[in-house]
Amino acid sequence: MFNRSRSYQDQSYHTRTEMTPEGILKVKAFNVESEVCNYLEDCYYIEQRLKEKEQKKRYFKDYLHRLTPDKRAYLYKRYVHGLEVTVNESIEHDTMAEILEIEDAVAYMNGREPDKLMRIEDGTELEFDELLDVLGV
Repeated sequence: MFNRSRSYQDQSYHTRTEMTPEGILKVKAFNVESEVCNYLEDCYYIEQRLKEKEQKKRYFKDYLHRLTPDKRAYLYKRYVHGLEVTVNESIEHDTMAEILEIEDAVAYMNGREPDKLMRIEDGTELEFDELLDVLGV
């Protein structure tokens, strides 16, 4: 989606003088038209990803608000504050299922097929950062 193979050290990013095989000196310049189009396309994709991440964040916050205070406290203790707590597999599995459901829903809402490679069988050993990666935040 957003992966340019060209690096900034590529010679098309600056003006330079080149000698042709015929011995003619030519000036090569930055291709404004194509590079501006590429830049605008990149900006569009970045904006789309930000929009998707905001959607995911909103839906996950809604999920957290639907939880009982005990379940929410468990998740905050374990993942936000990093405290040692007894693993509650029920809450872990429910939360992982919700994260995957949010991922699928946001993908469909934005006209894409969900990424099935992200599926994780057992989320009980995930750290908070890994959960955020799964959520895409």
